[in-house]
Amino acid sequence: MDLSAVTRCGLMRDGVCLSGDQTAVVALGIDSKGNKRVLDFVLGSSGNSEVSRDLMGRIVKRGFRCEHRLCVGLGGSDASRVASLW
Repeated sequence: MDLSAVTRCGLMRDGVCLSGDQTAVVALGIDSKGNKRVLDFVLGSSGNSEVSRDLMGRIVKRGFRCEHRLCVGLGGSDASRVASLW
């Protein structure tokens, strides 16, 4: 799905543990009216930096954009901080 139709002002990325060996890393976009939408997610054994980078790269390729400074909320893991460098 093309993400370029809506300009986002916020982005949240976090991992959700589904089981002992399965994590869903989710990218959630927030528009200027405060509406939240799941932009994409990826399953992995953890929210490691490779999984996080893959997710962020996918939403950028699909047209994720913002016209102003972007407010970003990241989960507390080291992988979140590494993925934010994309």
